[in-house]
Amino acid sequence: MKLTNKTILLISPEAWGSNFVSKHHYATTLAVRGNWVFFLNPPGKRFGIKNIDKNLFVLDYRPSWRGLARMPDWLSARIIAKEIQKLEKFCGVYFDIIWNLDSSRFFNLQRLAKKLRISHIVDLSEDKNPKLLCTTADLCLASTHFILERQKRYSANAFKLGHGVATVANPKLVKLPGANQRVKAGYLGNLLIRYLDWELIHRLVTSHPHVDFYFAGPAKASNLSNDTAPPEWLGKAQQQPNTYFIGELKAAEIPSFLQQMDVLLLTYQAHKYKEQLANPHKLLEYLTSGKVVVASWTDEYKDKRHLLEMVENYVDLPTKFKEVVAKLDQYNSPEKQQMRKNWALANTYEIQIQRIEQIINKIHIGN
Repeated sequence: MKLTNKTILLISPEAWGSNFVSKHHYATTLAVRGNWVFFLNPPGKRFGIKNIDKNLFVLDYRPSWRGLARMPDWLSARIIAKEIQKLEKFCGVYFDIIWNLDSSRFFNLQRLAKKLRISHIVDLSEDKNPKLLCTTADLCLASTHFILERQKRYSANAFKLGHGVATVANPKLVKLPGANQRVKAGYLGNLLIRYLDWELIHRLVTSHPHVDFYFAGPAKASNLSNDTAPPEWLGKAQQQPNTYFIGELKAAEIPSFLQQMDVLLLTYQAHKYKEQLANPHKLLEYLTSGKVVVASWTDEYKDKRHLLEMVENYVDLPTKFKEVVAKLDQYNSPEKQQMRKNWALANTYEIQIQRIEQIINKIHIGN
């Protein structure tokens, strides 16, 4: 089976918007391959459809029922099948593939056996209703071995597939504030995500006044989060003279931002959320720049320590950061930068989709 010329309903836990994560990149890459892709936003109050590109559409919908997880399996299966039919009628299409990245919705695919049913869990927080979703899906994909272990309890067709990385054809230059000659440390992503260790970041900022720290991403409600109140330590970091919060970046601006950094930060509360933070999506994006990454524990990279400067205990991260800043020429040598870039570019979304095709053909599902 080739994942081309198909009509795909891609179910996302994050809405379409200016900030892209893996769900958005899979949608755009599948559309580039000639598929008709319908990106389903989280539940709303109305039905609507927006044409993003010639064969990429964003869907809004109002669910007919709530609390499906509390219903008998036979009933939730029937309701979900009816909801899919309603979406097909609204769009005027027949979905060949149900690509579900949100296990809190459409988790019972039992009555959709004529379609290719994919459960694709990229974040542990989205791994709800695993038994019913895995037993009614044709293929289960997991971004970490923690998720994979859960899926394998219920499905023989469960496989680990790491994150992908998007390539940007026409990058756009980003002009940064601050002094050009100073060392630059950067973080890219949702600044309100609860896993960020802002107390640790504040410690780095205040103990390295000669380093400029740049934070790119939303610090208010966005398509990735409804949170509006910044954490206390984020506010303290914003008050420091060597921090710059430059807001959301468009996809074409991200390469420029990353390239201008000397060191990239992955400062999570991994000691509290080890499994959830086992494989952050942004790490591959960081590695495309080639720049050194100072990271809290990232379990999926424990056998890839050559790609990043990772600490096992979060209390050791300030020491590691100080060491890297003192030896930037060594950590950002041309050889090391090229090694990181090569690793990232071996995992583009196009390559990941090719790997999914190989899995589908290996287990003989689909048409």
